[in-house]
Amino acid sequence: MRLQNLLTLYPWLRGAALVGFLITAMAQQLLDRRSGWLFSSVTIILAIVVVLCPLFLPSKSGWVIALSPVAWLLSMLLLHLVLPPWPSKSDIERSGAQIIQQLEAYHSAHGSYPESLEAAGIRSPRYRCGSFQYQRESPNKFTLGIGNYVLDEFEAWWQPDKKSWYWDT
Repeated sequence: MRLQNLLTLYPWLRGAALVGFLITAMAQQLLDRRSGWLFSSVTIILAIVVVLCPLFLPSKSGWVIALSPVAWLLSMLLLHLVLPPWPSKSDIERSGAQIIQQLEAYHSAHGSYPESLEAAGIRSPRYRCGSFQYQRESPNKFTLGIGNYVLDEFEAWWQPDKKSWYWDT
């Protein structure tokens, strides 16, 4: 009897799940424009799957139909746990300063900057916007940056001559 009651609510639950998905995606974009296209895209795809999937299941799978909003909530929680964090400006500058300090130590010990971060044993933290990009321009000059303006709506590059970060937002 309880299953029948849940099944009669299914159209409402399905509509609520779809609205919840869309509100989550829009709120994520409005509250943090740099939230990235990945989270919103996955949210919308999950909305479509959770709402349409029960339509293709046998009618005896009522529990799957009734629990689709719960599946949505669990998938959102999983996404937040799996995706790397979105860094703040201070996170990027702090991580970049650590990398620069290690590069300077390598330069002092070897007389030149390394060919790559890996060659110096330096690990770049991984954020939603990617990892730091390093390029040795000459034995005594390098560039270090993070972000992609098109995808992340920002780029940050270390300016060694000014000893500061350049932010393009």
